Amino acid sequence: MRLRSTLVVPGNRPERIAKAPGYGPDVLSLDLEDSVPPAEHASARGHIARYLDSGPPLPVLVRPVSVRRSEFDDDLEAVVRPGLFALTLPQVEHPDEVRAADARLGRLEAERGLPAGSVRLLPATESAAAVHRLYDILTASSRVLGTNFNGADGGDLCADLGATWTLTGEELLYIRSRVLFTARAAGLSVILDSVFADLHDEAGLARDTAFGRRLGYTGRTAIHPRQLPTIHRVYTPSEAEVESARDLVARFAEAEAAGQGAIEHRGKLVDYAMVRRAHRLLEQVAG
Repeated sequence: MRLRSTLVVPGNRPERIAKAPGYGPDVLSLDLEDSVPPAEHASARGHIARYLDSGPPLPVLVRPVSVRRSEFDDDLEAVVRPGLFALTLPQVEHPDEVRAADARLGRLEAERGLPAGSVRLLPATESAAAVHRLYDILTASSRVLGTNFNGADGGDLCADLGATWTLTGEELLYIRSRVLFTARAAGLSVILDSVFADLHDEAGLARDTAFGRRLGYTGRTAIHPRQLPTIHRVYTPSEAEVESARDLVARFAEAEAAGQGAIEHRGKLVDYAMVRRAHRLLEQVAG
């Protein structure tokens, strides 16, 4: 599955939910946490449940409240149904929280006739404690599909660190890199970069998104449809990249058949590591 982008939509805004697939995100992220006023939480659950029952045209993530809150069970009761692809778990700080979510999902899947393990998990990285325990968090359940780095300007992670966000990003580079490193060490292939808070800075979004891709992130969360074209442009391999990867794979296969384990390709020495990277790029294009 191609997952360059997720588009966040508040669960209490059914008119926005209905329009969201038309903007072209790869995955729709429906929120029951920060963007929903407490007084509208119950109605938001109903809006999301009805949308899932309608047969969404895109995979749907739902972000419930923290596992530590009593409302978490009610959120799951409402949204675990056919049409739900995954849960984004906010404010996770310990692997036991992932295991608790896994167990509750397992019971609901069994009760509702859903395939065991069909609902995936994306724990979000929103505190120093989460980053510190991230490998254990990401390996706590086979449901874990990936993770989100949550380093937005004014967000929970910056507040917890006491960091001041800048576009150049030095203050969060260690954390941003560590989240990526840990996710790869855990064997995960969906590693989403943080939201970009400034809706009017398209150039800044492009610059920061390109930097995230160079680090190794696989996609990004958007908080407004206008951010999607930039995110997709950055995370979609160019025709030149695709053509080079196809040529590299083909030439290496020929060399391997002739008993060679390394070749020169367009001026660079190529071995198995570079071939694996080329295959990964082609898999992204295949979607």
